[in-house]
Amino acid sequence: MAVNIPGLIAMGIFYLLVLGTGIWASFKSKREQKRSAATGMDMVLLGNRSISLVVGIFTMTATWVGGGFIVGLAEMVYLPSMGLTWAILMLLAYSSSFIICGLVFVKPMRDRNCVTLLDPFNAKYGKGITAALSLASISLDVVWLPATLIGLGVGQGDPVAEIAYVILFPQLVCVLFFNISNSYGAVMGLLVGIMVRLLSGDPTLGMAPILHFPGCTLEDGVYVQYSPVKTISMLSTIAAILLFSYITSVLFNKGHLPEKWDVLKVKTQHSLQPDTPTDGATKHNEMSLFAESQRIPLLRKQFCVNEPREEAGEQQVGSKDC
Repeated sequence: MAVNIPGLIAMGIFYLLVLGTGIWASFKSKREQKRSAATGMDMVLLGNRSISLVVGIFTMTATWVGGGFIVGLAEMVYLPSMGLTWAILMLLAYSSSFIICGLVFVKPMRDRNCVTLLDPFNAKYGKGITAALSLASISLDVVWLPATLIGLGVGQGDPVAEIAYVILFPQLVCVLFFNISNSYGAVMGLLVGIMVRLLSGDPTLGMAPILHFPGCTLEDGVYVQYSPVKTISMLSTIAAILLFSYITSVLFNKGHLPEKWDVLKVKTQHSLQPDTPTDGATKHNEMSLFAESQRIPLLRKQFCVNEPREEAGEQQVGSKDC
């Protein structure tokens, strides 16, 4: 087979453009980092938190659209059971998820200077629970990678979406918007969500449903769930997180259980609060009061030293007062 010279030249030019753009961006980011005094993590992962709308759209598109998405979408259009309608619904679902996440989750996470999705969990629950939840996040990449490589976006993309929807989404909602949530609730929510979803059955994995929700019917000897089992599992996760967080908080904070049993340290967990200028002003006022309190004894000592003493009795009284 002869080498396609024009194609080879075009590819060479393309990769040179990519290399040149990377070198130019590297020098530009270093200058921006010196000018704004930003950390290296903010510059590398977040673009100094100043990514424009256009760049953000292209970045998110490049993140989501891959081999699995393209080939899987083409397969959905080809299959008679799905067709173009399902493909359009999938695109609308992707787009709406970006909008919802932007409106709901971005501001509270930016207010807390979060860098990754797991930062709120680490700040409130500690490293242990965050490591456990990170396994769910890692599993997304583990499942998505073969889907991208072999182009089976339809068969393997669904479990990826379920992990994010049933496990990660309710955990993020609770840690950001419910101060009562704690580590015990996070663990129980994880277990309850997984259990409810598995007991609901999954035809792609050959699992028959054990929990029969309203609308579950027997068709050709197989039970089929027509209820929104994924949403039910997600809501069950949220309910379990809040319920067990409240119960454990009352038991330990009210002294109904000994503190030595509090292995996850629920009493030391605090609510996530954004960094605001008011906090800085409060700290400044506290420091001013502390400095003033330290200054008063020095003034009293100086006054006592400089105060003239005419009689020994007055000097003793004055020394005692000082």
